[in-house]
Amino acid sequence: MDEIARLIASFNSCNLSTYTGTRRGFCGEININKFLKKLITDKHVKCILISDVTRDQIVDIYQYNEKKLYFKRVCICNTPCSISSKCSRLKNRQECDGHHIIIVSKNQSLIIDETNDYVIDFTYKQMLFSHLIEDSNAEFIARLPEYLFLPFNQFINYHQSNPEFKEENINRWQVNITNPCKIIISVTENNCCLTPENVDSKLYHRKYLVYKSKYLKLKNQLNL
Repeated sequence: MDEIARLIASFNSCNLSTYTGTRRGFCGEININKFLKKLITDKHVKCILISDVTRDQIVDIYQYNEKKLYFKRVCICNTPCSISSKCSRLKNRQECDGHHIIIVSKNQSLIIDETNDYVIDFTYKQMLFSHLIEDSNAEFIARLPEYLFLPFNQFINYHQSNPEFKEENINRWQVNITNPCKIIISVTENNCCLTPENVDSKLYHRKYLVYKSKYLKLKNQLNL
């Protein structure tokens, strides 16, 4: 993972994770519109599609430089979201109030390997404190790393590694990170990366067939 660490650091040197507050929503902006978008633009990654039988979807993840390393976007919701919930289906700011992270994995499955997968979190600070008490903890926040790149299990238990965390902060971290569901999702709700220009036409056609099947199923239900 040393190469990935250097890659992340190069993004950080471009002011990617400059601290601008801990408000929600910044995590998605960084992950989608800056980090992953730049990886795609610079051709560090290629999009691949993985079938998710449970949710009847195809999820896009990214393979790094032809190696067996994959970037996956994960939604960590504040409340458990079922397969049929708006959060699971839409994954947008109006319907989903979870925290978005990126997982670096040596496998391309949709299962999170809590022992071997790594987490990239550019905006974890927004999960430590409520907006109302950010200012009173600004000095403590400023001393924290600008981003986290840790094994998944260390990320989950991050609060335990910092003796300056107070009990109420530990509880908040556990509520926001440990308790909720964790689902690997596509980079955007519109799957913008899956245009014919960006991925192999066969993969794009596969995506089209899935949506066609869903459309016909819905049409038949409406005609009953």
